[in-house]
Amino acid sequence: MYHASLSNEVLHTFAQPNREPLQRLGIVCRRQEKYGEDLIPSAWSDLLKKSPGLKVELGFDHTCPLHRVSEIMKPEIPVQELHLVTFSRIYPEVQQAARFYKETLVKLVVQTRPSRELEEALLDVAQNCHLLQTLYVFCIVRKEIVDQILELCPVMKKNKTYILKSEMQPEPWTVGQEEGD
Repeated sequence: MYHASLSNEVLHTFAQPNREPLQRLGIVCRRQEKYGEDLIPSAWSDLLKKSPGLKVELGFDHTCPLHRVSEIMKPEIPVQELHLVTFSRIYPEVQQAARFYKETLVKLVVQTRPSRELEEALLDVAQNCHLLQTLYVFCIVRKEIVDQILELCPVMKKNKTYILKSEMQPEPWTVGQEEGD
């Protein structure tokens, strides 16, 4: 569902006693978020009491206002899959994900511009998000950063569930196919 269509009332409705617990909720954030309101933590808490196993996929596309990304990302949301496809510098949001979703994050997709700050943020995610199994980064990172991430997350290397490039290559970039593999 689009985040712009999500409200506190919708979350409370999902949490009503006569409803089946939600198992998965996909939320897409786009340009309409500039008009949206923040969801209150108690609405999420009520939903999670009703649906303790809820897994959330949260996605931001390039049209979502950048300031809204960090406002929408909340620590009480059990984000399992996070897509930050913004094309702008989003390393603070990647660092925020490492703090907020360290107990839930399984997959992270990042499309942004390369920077040292982004590399550090990606290392934070690799170090802190112990459930991380998939990492797709659609920009160049230094080879030593790629090596460090794969050392911290050996399951990604084993299962080839990553895109981490240290040299520009023609697209499409293929999952798990790195230089020298």
